[in-house]
Amino acid sequence: MEVIPVKATFALGEPLGVRIEGAQGAVTVELWHLDQLVTSVSAEAGTSEVAVDALPEAGYGLRAYDSEGAMATSALDVLRNPFERPRYGFVAEFPSGKDAAALVDVAQRLHLNMVQFYDWAHRYAQLVPEGDEYVDPLGRPLSLTTVRAMTAALAEIGSLSMGYAAVYAVGGVDWDDWKHAGLFKADGEPHRFTDDLLLVVDPSNEQWMKHFTGDLQQSMDEVGFTGFHLDSYGWPKRAFRADGSVCDLNAAFPELLERIRSEVPSSRFLFNNVNDFPTWTTTSAPQDGTYIEVWAPHTTLGHLGGLIDRARAMRPERTPILAAYLSVYGTAPSAVADAAARLVMATIFSHGGTHLLNGEDDTVLIDPYYPKNHQAGASTRDLMRDWYDFLVRYGDLLLSPTAVDVTRSYTGGINEDLVFETPPGVRISTDPEAGTVWVRVVRTRLGLVVHLINLTDQQTVDWDAAKNPITTISGVRLRALKTLSTLPARAADPDRSADLSQVPTSADGLYDVIELPPVGAWSMVVLPEPTTWPG
Repeated sequence: MEVIPVKATFALGEPLGVRIEGAQGAVTVELWHLDQLVTSVSAEAGTSEVAVDALPEAGYGLRAYDSEGAMATSALDVLRNPFERPRYGFVAEFPSGKDAAALVDVAQRLHLNMVQFYDWAHRYAQLVPEGDEYVDPLGRPLSLTTVRAMTAALAEIGSLSMGYAAVYAVGGVDWDDWKHAGLFKADGEPHRFTDDLLLVVDPSNEQWMKHFTGDLQQSMDEVGFTGFHLDSYGWPKRAFRADGSVCDLNAAFPELLERIRSEVPSSRFLFNNVNDFPTWTTTSAPQDGTYIEVWAPHTTLGHLGGLIDRARAMRPERTPILAAYLSVYGTAPSAVADAAARLVMATIFSHGGTHLLNGEDDTVLIDPYYPKNHQAGASTRDLMRDWYDFLVRYGDLLLSPTAVDVTRSYTGGINEDLVFETPPGVRISTDPEAGTVWVRVVRTRLGLVVHLINLTDQQTVDWDAAKNPITTISGVRLRALKTLSTLPARAADPDRSADLSQVPTSADGLYDVIELPPVGAWSMVVLPEPTTWPG
């Protein structure tokens, strides 16, 4: 049996719908918020879709039971704005006659409420083709009918269609028309990529901004996009204009974003801060999200967390999206790559970010050119579904804009508020160190959330690297000051038990002693904060 929400995200006040497949007899559908049952709906045998009344804004766990005792799980959320909790996916193939069903299926199963249409356009400087059948700058045959069918299909399931557009690129065929707006090196050569595949213009050039915003509006009107993924390349950071003046891209990018908001006001868009450049200026611009494409020297799990922490500090109300391409899926066995993916997602999700990785036909990104993706095997598909269900179900804990990292104030070193006791040979660390359990403590409006990320079997904390099998650790105990937390403590794990379940505890003077469940790749422990005297 399988249970799948009919939408990637439900709007506030919208009735909910759940698709049931493979059930035997009557079905009962339950929705849970954290560990509390919110509603239960029964349906007769043969029912393929169950309706549920609208629920408040939140993430919910979903369970379905049939009369033969089979159970299936999923999750859904109700949001005012998908950008509050973005799950970003991709599609990169638009041949004539392609059905949108596979894209819709993965968007529903993984709750992808935003989808980037990568390299859908005719040319960099003319996005919409003049006819239905066209060829992109790399010679791929595409169909506008296919693109339109996909934007329409995603709209039906509550997912935003984000058309790819490079903010300052023109192809060689258009260079003569735009050379006057070009950006140049000190030797007079234009900034270009792969000979004349693309050349770079000043994104704040008045003529270019007028042209580009018109291109975006036409793409919305004629293709059906909700908004745009605005790409940059991380270079140049400063360049010369044709008149010899200096273009500072720190300032030019926000100027373009301001113009897009003014000239294309109904669009939703985000800008690609390649390797975190220039997040410090673009986060204050009027875009809808914060998006960072990760490259060296951001090579470790700690670097991923740091990127999210800095982005959240600048705009706490935005959940950052990291594009961290796992090339390891193209070079290592699935089990090895899956271990790497678990640790990457545990890092990103526990820091309050999300991850662009999954897309059409159950593929994962291994390369910045999205058509070079990897077809996921069964183990990877199951992994992604379980972990994205977990992200959606516990979005209130993981993606809260008011969450504060208090790790180094509450545990480790001289701190006596949260004290870990471990079996021999197991070491706790407040930093992502190979051979340790990496602990993070986050204070939320729903209590303290303790994250344990299991690095004990690893020789490296590089995020895009093969990882050893992750051994489950038993016997970890947490001593929590009674003035800091109250019982019952609850724990959940995306691989082992996604339900937020009570864990055994005992009292020891000023502390509650919490027997943690076995720690797999990632365990999440929730400690409610006391509001009254515990005596």
